[in-house]
Amino acid sequence: MNFTQLGGVYDAVTGRWTTGRTVTSIPLTKTSALSEIETDKSTKIQN
Repeated sequence: MNFTQLGGVYDAVTGRWTTGRTVTSIPLTKTSALSEIETDKSTKIQN
């Protein structure tokens, strides 16, 4: 099973993406830890 991780930086004030969107496929198993998908590559919201 794969988790599709979306990345980029979204500015809530302007309603626009300030960096390009990224898509990363992360393979998971039944025993995968949450930390495998909670990375610095995840979507960030600023403001």
